Amino acid sequence: ELSSAAIPISRDGRSVFRGGWHRRMSTAAGLEIEAQDVIRLIMQFLHEQRLHTSLRALEAESAVALNTVDSTDALARHITDGKWHKVLPQLQHARLPSSALWLLYERAVL
Repeated sequence: ELSSAAIPISRDGRSVFRGGWHRRMSTAAGLEIEAQDVIRLIMQFLHEQRLHTSLRALEAESAVALNTVDSTDALARHITDGKWHKVLPQLQHARLPSSALWLLYERAVL
């Protein structure tokens, strides 16, 4: 159960989340946290709980990407072994630069 102390509040009593996702927030203890980092932490929780619909909705609304895979070792091994049928589904929701995507698809086809 969350207490009200777990919700960051600014000195004027307003939620530190006002003002957008790309701002820096300060807690009462003086700790500064990037809003995007808070969003990614929530996204990581949603991913671990397999709440994929909620995760995709938060990504779409916040324009912040989690860009994670379940196992970087397995992903690297699949890439090295040329198992593109396993690589591409893992990266389908990652927000990669178009140049990187072209390279991946090029390798998968050739």
